[in-house]
Amino acid sequence: MAKTDKKRSPIEYLIGLIIVGVVIWQLVGYILPDHKEKVTTTAFVDAMLSAHGGLENWRSIKKLSFSKAFQLYDSLGNTEIDRQEKHAYAFDNGTTRLIQYKQDDRLYNLVEQKDTLFQLVNGKIDTSLTTAAVRSKIDAAAFVIGLPFSLVTPEAHLEYKGLDTLYGQQLHVLQARFENSADVWQLYFSPDHYQWLGYWVHTRDHYSLVLNQEMTTINGFTLPRKRKSFRTTADRDTTYIRARYTYSNYVIDR
Repeated sequence: MAKTDKKRSPIEYLIGLIIVGVVIWQLVGYILPDHKEKVTTTAFVDAMLSAHGGLENWRSIKKLSFSKAFQLYDSLGNTEIDRQEKHAYAFDNGTTRLIQYKQDDRLYNLVEQKDTLFQLVNGKIDTSLTTAAVRSKIDAAAFVIGLPFSLVTPEAHLEYKGLDTLYGQQLHVLQARFENSADVWQLYFSPDHYQWLGYWVHTRDHYSLVLNQEMTTINGFTLPRKRKSFRTTADRDTTYIRARYTYSNYVIDR
């Protein structure tokens, strides 16, 4: 007499379907790459700026002043420049910016008053420095102290490059290029709280690495206290210390 198949219960069918589903899920996970949510440049920049005080808050500043001391060294470690500067920027009635320092018993003032730029030496206008040169020096100083907020301009092209391991630690990398400039900037941020660690820049004739050694919080903004600058190779290996910077006496009015 032929045997008849025993009829399976609904529970047995359910268990079978679960087993098949688990096997398929494991196969798909093995075959397909890990799909992690991609971090966009916009999302990263927004989170990073928020961690440093917020872009809108930064743009609401009416006055900013601070002291800056720096020493510039050659490749042999000899001091080229040892300078103390005072910086004062006002934005509440047009733009007024001032950089003041002493050198060789002379008092220098780089001045921007709305659309007028000039240099004073011992209180007299110095015609040896062009308007373009004055603007370049003031813009460079303001750009660096404004980082990372000063990255957000129509001239900047930003790209979040993801996480990388550099100088023995994992960090976020944000690349910046600017119109009418061949320079390439890479800014580094901590992987957890997006704290700004420093930047590496490839200019026309050299490579520089600037590291934030100490930071401070003033009126909700994270600002530098001490920085160290290095010359590097194209592979970002440091070759010598180029400069040391110390910032103090911050005053911010909003």
